[in-house]
Amino acid sequence: MTELIKQRNMTDCGICCLAMCFSVTYEEILSRAEDYVFRLSWGCDKGLATIEERQIVESFGHAVRSLIWWHFENNGGDFWRALEGNRALLSVPSLNIEDGLHLVYWDGTKLLDPSNLKTYTRETIPKQCRAFIIMPAEAAA
Repeated sequence: MTELIKQRNMTDCGICCLAMCFSVTYEEILSRAEDYVFRLSWGCDKGLATIEERQIVESFGHAVRSLIWWHFENNGGDFWRALEGNRALLSVPSLNIEDGLHLVYWDGTKLLDPSNLKTYTRETIPKQCRAFIIMPAEAAA
């Protein structure tokens, strides 16, 4: 069972989701997110960029496969069935920051939203979401 890790600030949803994904501490992910830590030290409050999230995933010996809900379903696929049994990071519009993005974690069976404010459930995930499925690097090759 995945332990929910809640956000410590408004922009660390990526840190929380990656910690849940790899069953490590918030601090372990933060130590791997050097660019993010550097920006924070200069007062920039932007969260992790997709490239940083991908680098952290790769640092655990895994790879990412991207899946766009509307594109997948428009081509005859079932988005939730494709995610079943797989870990994934889901990029969604933020419910709390105007024009912002938010990351939630799918552990293969349930959705975990690290926000301390408004949160998503599986039923409220919008179809403009993008899923980043986490898999061992050799499986992605």
